[in-house]
Amino acid sequence: MKIDSATSLYAVIGHPVGHSLSPVMHNFLFQKHKINAVYLAFDIYPNDLRSFFHTMRFLPIVGCNITLPHKTNALRYLDKVDKTAQDISAVNTVVNKNGKLIGYNTDIYGIQMVLNTLKVDISKTTFLVLGAGGASRAVLYCLAKNNACRIYLANRTYSRALNLKNLITRSFPKLEIRTSPLNESYLKNIASEVDCIINATSLGIKAQDPSPIPYEFLRRRHKIFDLTYNPDGSALIRFSHKKGCRAIDGLPMLVWQGLKAFNIWTNIEPEFSFVYRKLKTELK
Repeated sequence: MKIDSATSLYAVIGHPVGHSLSPVMHNFLFQKHKINAVYLAFDIYPNDLRSFFHTMRFLPIVGCNITLPHKTNALRYLDKVDKTAQDISAVNTVVNKNGKLIGYNTDIYGIQMVLNTLKVDISKTTFLVLGAGGASRAVLYCLAKNNACRIYLANRTYSRALNLKNLITRSFPKLEIRTSPLNESYLKNIASEVDCIINATSLGIKAQDPSPIPYEFLRRRHKIFDLTYNPDGSALIRFSHKKGCRAIDGLPMLVWQGLKAFNIWTNIEPEFSFVYRKLKTELK
């Protein structure tokens, strides 16, 4: 594809952002569908976020994705935000429509698709969610929206888990969320009570990271969703496979949420497996 004056610009912003696979995915899709566009990664410091969105209105930046640490702060600089993004106070996709910036959250869709792949019946499942950051916020919203049976929420800083519980239950007052510090004694006590374990901590991004839950606490019947991904597989994913658990890492979620963003921008619905294989190859 030849880059010229008609080329549209898309981007992912974050800090840091160099590890993002989004440029690989979206440039691949633009080429495949013969769209005259390029997708870049911009490392935007938190203090420069307002300036970026001001610039986005006047440059041919048609859309952008948002990753850590900007998903919440970006809301204040947009003209309109869809209900899902409003409910969880986090946006990861923006469309520029004639200078008006509209925000969406496609992470919820990505999480839902992974749980479907794991064959998790959310309304009949008891969950253990590890972590209380932005990723956990999206996970809890997805589970709440689908009437999760019960959720155990564990985080190293207990106050953050409690704050997140309060945020979610404001919109879903009937949802049962039990909070606790993230420690081995707690995990040992509830491991036998849960059906699905979701790691929404950062443990697993680096190959040398330990598993957020010890090997001996895993049960063969557990279904595991680890939002992190790396070429060698996280310790949690490796432990899960040894135990015979059905387990999925965060790469499929990245693809699903990215495809949803691409659809918002272009009205095109690309095939999941084609893009997933591309990113899997890129990781290796």
